Amino acid sequence: MPFRAALRKVPVELYPLGAAVATAVGFATYSMGKKLLADPNVHIDPTVRRTI
Repeated sequence: MPFRAALRKVPVELYPLGAAVATAVGFATYSMGKKLLADPNVHIDPTVRRTI
């Protein structure tokens, strides 16, 4: 089924809910990315980890 045909079946009342969910997912992605890239205590590479 093409995307446009599936989009027509979504009630108009659900558009604000979709926008709110998309905003929340975008903000969560931004926050996680900022935390992973900016925090010096977070190490993505396992070879850089220190033993506690």
